[in-house]
Amino acid sequence: MTPYDAAALQPDGLEEDESRQRVEDPGRGLLTVTLGQARFGLWVDEVLEILRTPPITRLPLSAAEVAGVTSVRGVVVPVLDLGQRLLGAPAQRPGRLVLIRHEASGSMVGLLVDDVGTLLGVRGDEVRPPPAEAEAELPPGLVTGVVAGSDGLVTVLHIGEAAAPPRTSTED
Repeated sequence: MTPYDAAALQPDGLEEDESRQRVEDPGRGLLTVTLGQARFGLWVDEVLEILRTPPITRLPLSAAEVAGVTSVRGVVVPVLDLGQRLLGAPAQRPGRLVLIRHEASGSMVGLLVDDVGTLLGVRGDEVRPPPAEAEAELPPGLVTGVVAGSDGLVTVLHIGEAAAPPRTSTED
């Protein structure tokens, strides 16, 4: 795991010749976010923007993990409290708002987190499958892997599942 370098070399698209030196996989950028003492990772190409948390309006009768809605440049954006969703404890206020595009609906969603950490460059072989125990109580497919670094573990989240609408007891 290395600091992410957006200018890393990319393969030139030519057919690979055995005599040519292979270009090392530059990896993908992984944005780390913190919730309590835990660090989670979101692939940077899935993140639209990071903001200071704007005022959030709570919606009546919404699930605990739905923090409410906010306005971002005139667009009403639903906000999910990732701390509540993943750890059962709300993210710190004011925290940070990570804007992502929900892949299924194409709409923008805000994820409320305690803080945004570093941007890491991660090669595919550095992402390990998540332990079964880590996924036992979480929605299926939420955790896609774990990355071990010199400063601890980062749990990689599937952004579509992290931003999915809350599940109700009738859906189980």
